[in-house]
Amino acid sequence: RYFEWQRVYTINGSEQLAVEYVHKATDLRQEDRPPVGTAREPISMPMASTVLHERDWIYFGINKEGRSADDVKDMVCERLGLTEPVGEMGSLARNPSKKTFIQFLPEFYCFEFPSYCVGAVLGRSQDALPDQNALNMRQAFGINVAGIVRGATGEVTWWPGAGEAAGGLIGPGDAALILRAPQWHGDDDRDDDDDLAQALAASPGLADLLDFSRFKERLGLDNDSDNSL
Repeated sequence: RYFEWQRVYTINGSEQLAVEYVHKATDLRQEDRPPVGTAREPISMPMASTVLHERDWIYFGINKEGRSADDVKDMVCERLGLTEPVGEMGSLARNPSKKTFIQFLPEFYCFEFPSYCVGAVLGRSQDALPDQNALNMRQAFGINVAGIVRGATGEVTWWPGAGEAAGGLIGPGDAALILRAPQWHGDDDRDDDDDLAQALAASPGLADLLDFSRFKERLGLDNDSDNSL
């Protein structure tokens, strides 16, 4: 959302995670929350019913190995009113004449999936095979997984789908990548503890995912379930 103020995360003098608000026009920073209606958090899970406003930005990723890349390219070209042939999306984003469509290097939060998530898929029960569990990450926890770092190889499955065929099956040692909202003011000296603290602050559902008791509550599992589900 485009608003006058942007909420950012920073490390204060006590080496604790803190929230500040930055005015986009003046770079003024303050700890107090701005007036209602002048600041808003990014919408991490837009729906079909999400209303777009003037000067909003839409951030999206494209799985170049998927069939949807051409569909996304066609949609972008249609929205930008492009009639000439377009090749690779990155070339279009780097075109200086297309100032409303840019390419940027994203940053990610990273956390390792708990052992009780191994063998489950990211999607719903209908996306899982008979011997698999379903995490329902989007609906149950409000988390969009941008990538999975495979514990066995270190390779990344980008923009995984809901089921195993689309790369959404969790294996031992796998870690999740969650897109970090673009920051107007960043700190390059973050460490892993800062990263996780910011991820927990930005995604309340993540804390429940990492706590087995709350994890079971979110998924409606009974208390007799063991750590392997």
